[in-house]
Amino acid sequence: MMGLRDYKQRGFEGSVKEITIRNGNLLLRDEQGKVQVAAVVSSMTVNANALENAPLLGVLRNATGKYVVIDFLASAPWNVKGSKDRIPGFGTAMMREIVRSIKPNYKGLLLESASIASNKFYLSIGMKQGRGKSAHLFYWSREDALNFAKRYDQYSSGK
Repeated sequence: MMGLRDYKQRGFEGSVKEITIRNGNLLLRDEQGKVQVAAVVSSMTVNANALENAPLLGVLRNATGKYVVIDFLASAPWNVKGSKDRIPGFGTAMMREIVRSIKPNYKGLLLESASIASNKFYLSIGMKQGRGKSAHLFYWSREDALNFAKRYDQYSSGK
């Protein structure tokens, strides 16, 4: 388990009380200990010459290298838009936590979106979307991910 971090934000009623990371599985819990968002993260080496990486080549420039891959990311069923018990901000806090796993030799972060609602969220936090047949893919370069983290940290600290 990682150290506790407090992500109090303007308009963010709850805060992340506990972050549990085990074998690439991440859980963020609120102050009552209730899981609010979960993710499964891995890494992948992309070879620009490999045919199986063709969908990524439409998304990534200079694609060859290692990436953090978000295999799964979801809010708890009670913490979705329209729910009376929704506490906003946990998805963004999870993305910040995932950015921490980008090692210095990694080129960035990749994920495959499963829904239009998810697409809107990824775009709202500054991820780039693939085009055409790759429109379901989202990515950040290492620099983009670190810029997101910096903005998030500034916002959450109130500066």
